[in-house]
Amino acid sequence: MSNTVDINWSSKHGRAELQKIGNKVKMALPTSYVEQKKWAVNVVVEIKGQRALKTTSAKEFLHELRAPASSIRRPSLAIESLPAYIPDLKQETEVSSVAISRYDLTSVKVLALFNLGFVFFDAENRVLEEISSQYYPLLELNSNIMKVLDSCEHYPTTATFIADWFFERNYAHWLLDTIPRLLNRVGKVVCHKPEQQWQKALLSLYGIKESDIVPLEPNSCFSFDRLLMDGKSSCPVPHPSYKCHKGAIEFIRKPLCSLVQEGQSPLIALVIKRFDSRIVVNSHRLEDMLVKLGYVVQVIDCAAIPVAEQIRCFSAADVIIGAHGAAMANTVFCKPDSHILEIFPPSYGNPAFWAISNTVGAKYSAVTAVEEIDVVDKHARYRDIKLSENSFTLISNYLSVGK
Repeated sequence: MSNTVDINWSSKHGRAELQKIGNKVKMALPTSYVEQKKWAVNVVVEIKGQRALKTTSAKEFLHELRAPASSIRRPSLAIESLPAYIPDLKQETEVSSVAISRYDLTSVKVLALFNLGFVFFDAENRVLEEISSQYYPLLELNSNIMKVLDSCEHYPTTATFIADWFFERNYAHWLLDTIPRLLNRVGKVVCHKPEQQWQKALLSLYGIKESDIVPLEPNSCFSFDRLLMDGKSSCPVPHPSYKCHKGAIEFIRKPLCSLVQEGQSPLIALVIKRFDSRIVVNSHRLEDMLVKLGYVVQVIDCAAIPVAEQIRCFSAADVIIGAHGAAMANTVFCKPDSHILEIFPPSYGNPAFWAISNTVGAKYSAVTAVEEIDVVDKHARYRDIKLSENSFTLISNYLSVGK
């Protein structure tokens, strides 16, 4: 077999490139992290006959930055039934987050690999295996890899690495997984080039100026005298960050001090509108019901307003209702004892915002009394939602008592 393959190393569509490689060698890409690494090794052996890229361990650079922290999880109200991924607690339970670990790397190079993580090299161009993308063996198929490494831009300073392994992350992952990596920031900030206005706004809220950023692009390479990195940035991060470590959550809530003013206000119900997927098609009935219950109803499209305004709206609300999605990440800014009602389609969801709500002291409810729309035409995670008649009754009864 030819030992070359036409790969676009500068692509932001890494999956397409992997598919191209898999088709060439007739090896389907596995779904698990461990198997994907084996697949990458087998691809290189199949195409080149042997492996030449040297590796070494990064364990000597690892230490614990913050110990695990405990927080309380409370029983959740089910507006019909709890999804399987949200624990059916009968009483308050103390849980522990993961520790926040840190790699303190010296004389290190970072190469952005497609849209699929990063590869870290020591001064001898050996791959630091534990913290590098599982696809790093594929770099042996890049005939220019040593040229890229030898010509990388050097920063003779200390920097903090906060990038997640995907380039195209949504708002929730930036807020809950990327921003907390600034917790003990030193020097420059290494992250994906912030192309969206909300990315720039988020970084600005946490004191990061454009001149502070070392922007990563696929196939770009930088070297640093010292690089600080929390956890394994080339691997999926526990979402939300560090399994709701109190230190991380408190750091995320830092902008509340400057953005929110204390004072009396009417009871506010914030209804989150979605316009691309998981649209609640009878949301207008929900809004009318909330008005009758005595709430001042605010309807918010988080994609259309600045980040600072989103934070103000969520922090002022007594009730927050919305379908599972990125905008719900703003519940990290809600006030204690507010009511969070998250609407779940039957076929998609995760417990991230349940965990966030509990950690900040809010009351959480899962709304599953719904019907899915467009079942045939759309993937499960994109289907629109219709609240059932029973859901209106249950929500009304709950909020009437909870006021």
